Amino acid sequence: MSINSRREERGLHKSLFCFSIFSLIFFESSNLQSFLSKSSSFSRSSKIFIYFYTWLKKKLNMKKVLSLFLNGIRVYLSRSLVDFSSPPPPEWDTQYPRQGQTAADAPPGYITLFEDFFLQGNFRLPATKFMAHILHYYGFHVSQLSPPGMVRVRHFEFLCRSHGIEPIVEKFRVFYQLIRNIGFYTFGNRGSSKKILLNPPKSFHDWKMKFFFIREVIPIAMIICEPDTIEKKELAIPKGADWYLKLTGTPNWILGENVLVTAQMSDKWPEDSNEVHVLTFQDRGLWFL
Repeated sequence: MSINSRREERGLHKSLFCFSIFSLIFFESSNLQSFLSKSSSFSRSSKIFIYFYTWLKKKLNMKKVLSLFLNGIRVYLSRSLVDFSSPPPPEWDTQYPRQGQTAADAPPGYITLFEDFFLQGNFRLPATKFMAHILHYYGFHVSQLSPPGMVRVRHFEFLCRSHGIEPIVEKFRVFYQLIRNIGFYTFGNRGSSKKILLNPPKSFHDWKMKFFFIREVIPIAMIICEPDTIEKKELAIPKGADWYLKLTGTPNWILGENVLVTAQMSDKWPEDSNEVHVLTFQDRGLWFL
């Protein structure tokens, strides 16, 4: 192993170490901690350092290692995301853009998807029913949705499922309203409602340049929606409803595949996972298909 390789390996382990410690400190009081701890696993190098948690919580200077923590999150979680270096499933019949092609140049029978849908928006195929309902209700094509919009849709779905709430469009509209920004659709916070998405990604660098074409695998009729004035509708906020009270402000997560499968937002259980594909709840084993 070269000197540079050793340095990179040490840097990786250091970042994973900081991620382990910070995740324990930051999420130890989170409502989602129990849910996530049963659904994801740390790498071997991370597990080793968890035993030092009690001591390090008192000794660690948080500000100095914050950048390492953030890098650790990126490295650790990216291991279980969609790997674009490996061939996509054959049924997608994936085509990559030729020089000069734009996202609007999808061949007949194909749709455009952006890489950041998967890498930052936790999007997976096949699409969930909730995702299809969103596209059907608002009437735009998935290729017209920006990554920030995808982040909000999938974050809401995950938050609902982690609390045992069925995600539906009517509940989504309580928190968000449709907006159009630079030719794409996204969702903005509804002013009269509380914010449930904390710390969303601040930027998606060159996201419009990172796209590919796949067969029309989302089983709903989608059409390219022409620019139009979006009517802002005021909604009554059910502030006393049980489901509304449960959905509290939660940081944006880039979720591992195990977590998405457990939340019924993916069917791609990692082939290299050593975990059993079962979640125990109230002494019963639940199998997610």
